[in-house]
Amino acid sequence: VDVGCYHPFKGSLTARLYKKNWNGINIDISKTSIDLFKMVRKRDINLNVAISDFDGETSYFENSLINQQNSLIKKDDKQNEVKIECLTLNTVLKKNNFENFDYLNIDVEGSELNVIKGINLKKYRPILITIENNELQPKEYFDDEVCKILIDNDYVFINKIGVTNFFMTSDTAKQISN
Repeated sequence: VDVGCYHPFKGSLTARLYKKNWNGINIDISKTSIDLFKMVRKRDINLNVAISDFDGETSYFENSLINQQNSLIKKDDKQNEVKIECLTLNTVLKKNNFENFDYLNIDVEGSELNVIKGINLKKYRPILITIENNELQPKEYFDDEVCKILIDNDYVFINKIGVTNFFMTSDTAKQISN
């Protein structure tokens, strides 16, 4: 499950998995991004919705039709405000009968906490979660609510590459360690 998927290949953390015959759900607020996914990632479920901690309608702020910086958070007055359907991950997973999945990637330009609040991590247990966090100091990140929620749900922080933080279920981490 890739929330904030942006592009089917450019900068994609799921493109290689797709090439190895995995399939999943790609979600982005940009209709243009999702149209690209629908053309080249046909085995996947590709959804043009916002993901947060509620179901309803919201707005996102667009820099251009396809842009990694499009966000639910307004950054300046040059951005276009676009209305969009908003769902929790719980709702998306239930609607698409997606019970078991191994990998969750979240890259939503500052709204990661609301995405995490919208998934029941006791019911849905991806083995690996990668999540963007622009905080470069580990101390501040470990004090962050996203990190605390993941740790409280029995995930272990295992790595950081650039702005991407990697969490694994503690059971899997123990198996790998052994």
